[in-house]
Amino acid sequence: MTRSARLIFFSLFLLAMAACTREPEIMSETSPDTWVKAFNAGDIQALSTTYTEDCVLMPPNAASVQGRQGVKAAFHFQLREGFQIAMSTGETEVRGDVAYRRGSYEYKDRAGETTEQGKYLQIWRKFDTVWLLSRHIWNTDARPQVKAPEFIQ
Repeated sequence: MTRSARLIFFSLFLLAMAACTREPEIMSETSPDTWVKAFNAGDIQALSTTYTEDCVLMPPNAASVQGRQGVKAAFHFQLREGFQIAMSTGETEVRGDVAYRRGSYEYKDRAGETTEQGKYLQIWRKFDTVWLLSRHIWNTDARPQVKAPEFIQ
């Protein structure tokens, strides 16, 4: 191999290594903050527009729902009753126009009492400069309330 060929090969190798070690992209907090603000304002229309048209929600102890109408159905009770939510993000990773977020949440009722704590996983998709929720699952940390069958009691 000639010296020129080795130099070209080495340069290409360095470029390939640099591409493999690039820093992951960062997702703006604007979209998740918009979701929380819409929820806490009780604005079902604004909340539903933070989701993609083909979104899938997997709420706890309920069937999955799809689309923005499903979003409205899934959150109708909490918003009608004036629940507030606080969310903290434990992990976010972005790859191109897809990102996932994992974290925890806490629901409070109108009196400010904590009614539920749990965890969530969200998949966001980027459209131009806007991030929208595509998949959303959340689960309570509470143990299920299971009643023993009568013959055991």
